[in-house]
Amino acid sequence: MTISPELKLFISDNIDLLPREIYKRLVERGLDLNIRQKQIHYWWTAIGQHRYKRDEDPFISAQKWLKEDSYHVIFQKNCPNSLGFLTELWNVLKNSQFKIHEIGVDATYNTNNLKFELYVVHAEIDGMGFPLAYLFMENNGNCGNGIRTGILIDFLIQLKERD
Repeated sequence: MTISPELKLFISDNIDLLPREIYKRLVERGLDLNIRQKQIHYWWTAIGQHRYKRDEDPFISAQKWLKEDSYHVIFQKNCPNSLGFLTELWNVLKNSQFKIHEIGVDATYNTNNLKFELYVVHAEIDGMGFPLAYLFMENNGNCGNGIRTGILIDFLIQLKERD
């Protein structure tokens, strides 16, 4: 998928926008109308991955990125690879006067080709959800026999002990 250097520069200059918005702006400016949205998405991903990608191994990359941005990692296991961390909202809500009505866990399954799952622990306050912590877990087919459940329990215990 070859595109002109000018289009790559335009994508790079607008990398914080979603690909569909970049495409819309390209069309509005009359730049290379032969380009397709899939090409924009491809180059948006390729150009933008330097913002987050720190290693070819996605698990190691996540660890490095979290450490760089001073996230508080509270849980880590190697079989399967799992990494849990707090968001800044954890401390904000813990030290606030807000009344948390409910805490829940939500998950993504089968959303990427690398077989990683993402879990979020979120608090409901006045009908709005706030992410408190995340668990990033590799599911390479070895999460049967209660392994996934055991990791989730261990991660949630770490959260409970911080309460």
